Amino acid sequence: MQKFFTQTKAFSRRILKALENYGRKSLGVLTLCSLLASSPVFAGIPLKQGDGAVNDAQVNAAIEVYNRIPASIRLQYELNHNSITFFNSKQRRDNVIGMYTALDGMEANIMLSDQDLMGAYALAHEIGHYFDDVVYKDEEILLQEKRYGNQVFRYVTRGKRSRSEEADFVAIYQQEANQNGLVTQYEKSDSTEYFAGSFKAYVDTPEQLQVVAPSTYAFIDQLVNEFNATHPVPE
Repeated sequence: MQKFFTQTKAFSRRILKALENYGRKSLGVLTLCSLLASSPVFAGIPLKQGDGAVNDAQVNAAIEVYNRIPASIRLQYELNHNSITFFNSKQRRDNVIGMYTALDGMEANIMLSDQDLMGAYALAHEIGHYFDDVVYKDEEILLQEKRYGNQVFRYVTRGKRSRSEEADFVAIYQQEANQNGLVTQYEKSDSTEYFAGSFKAYVDTPEQLQVVAPSTYAFIDQLVNEFNATHPVPE
């Protein structure tokens, strides 16, 4: 499964606040390896070296978002030895700010843009794709491979890949996507992108999601609660 998240002008309030605090000027561009070696704050997020150059503000913004993801989902992502990396956005000619690839949540990699705080902005969306994937067994899929930089992606070109492709959520998507102002136009393009965008809203502003798209909120909340029950986090 391979998904892309394209750049949007809509920023969450938390990311805007981070931009205000840190500014758009670089705080000293560092490799991810040097950041990992110098600070214990990275222990809880599965970051690996990519070809992107990031500073501490960018990585800490991603960590802040990651730690708001439901703990059971984070733990499963880590137990499956999946990774998160930053890619060099200057080498791309498109507006992609996040990518996700995996098969049933295994061999997963989330790649985030190293442009400003776009990577942090995209992270919850990409985790939404992971969650949508890991709770659903792929059906009649056809695989292909594609290379982005030094990363080889295995992705699905045919068949059902996500829980959000089932008829019950497709009906919710058709009913509520247009009225859901918490997701972007890109995230309204199909049911899988709508799920990822709404999962981001579930993480960022759950109360607002419950108001503007109650069926969407209820669907994701039930799925999260079921996942919590089957994948408990040790105390």
